[in-house]
Amino acid sequence: DGVHCAGNESSVDNCLHQEWGQSDCKHEEDVSVVCSLDTDEIDILGRKNTPPIEDVTNNLTDDILPDDCGTIDEELKYQTTDFTPKVVQGKEITRGTIPWQASLRVRTSIKSIHWCGAVILSPLHILTSAHCLQDYTKSAYFVRVGDFDTEVPEDSEQEHDIETIYIHEDYSKGLRLSNDLALILLKGRGLQFSSYVRAVCLPPAGTVYVSGTNCTISGWGSNGKPGAGFSRRLKATNVPIISEPECRAPYVYGDALSSGMFCAGDLQGGSDSCQGDSGGPFVCPINDRSVLYGVTSWGHGCGRPNKPGVYTKVGNYISWIRNKIHDSLNG
Repeated sequence: DGVHCAGNESSVDNCLHQEWGQSDCKHEEDVSVVCSLDTDEIDILGRKNTPPIEDVTNNLTDDILPDDCGTIDEELKYQTTDFTPKVVQGKEITRGTIPWQASLRVRTSIKSIHWCGAVILSPLHILTSAHCLQDYTKSAYFVRVGDFDTEVPEDSEQEHDIETIYIHEDYSKGLRLSNDLALILLKGRGLQFSSYVRAVCLPPAGTVYVSGTNCTISGWGSNGKPGAGFSRRLKATNVPIISEPECRAPYVYGDALSSGMFCAGDLQGGSDSCQGDSGGPFVCPINDRSVLYGVTSWGHGCGRPNKPGVYTKVGNYISWIRNKIHDSLNG
């Protein structure tokens, strides 16, 4: 599979060519998620009153994580609608209701294409899946934020080159796609926040993931139909967190699941993410904030029974994320 097409090209010549590397046409390029928990007492990282995590060197990290993380404009707050059962048949969202959604893109000889999802943590920092950054050199990638319709230029869009990529040191060691996380430092002064570009909040370290919690995944990924390209417009859907015993069942994923992963969706099939959604946010509303609980990682197929989407458990990686942000600002 040496050629990668988004589905919008007028000619196969406009697709990614072999010299770029090998593309990955599996379900490993998935999405993001927003969950609902009845936890009124949870602190949210990124706010100045949050206690330090494990080390005392993260003053720079506290300073750059926005106080108003996980919020959207008041006029947009009540325009959100219920989503259809799965992203592959997902419902278009109201523009601006997921302002932390980013697109990791790849340059081609003609134009750029959407490659993976990503999520905004600060004006300078983007989180995504490590496997999304394995195929090309750093210069081939860039980040777009503030986008809604990928085929229509919008005044909210910003595009930024990448200064540094931090891949988790234990990525894919032991179990395949374990520790599937990467932090991106943007070049220059970074993002200009607006109604359409904002940061998500980080959860506390060791956050408990409650089975049945209803969550929202979003992205420009495929609708799951054979030969389908990526979606033009940003879509989203709700999926529930699945318990660890259910996800580790032999007929689901068995021993392929590490402690840094969790799965979400419908074991009957239907609710799922698909190609092009990897690296996007899995976000839960807590205390009127949207909090990043996961990053879309992998799965088997799209919407298949007993094969739900698998997500990197962000709550297990808070120290790593904060320390990498600190390192990037000290570099």
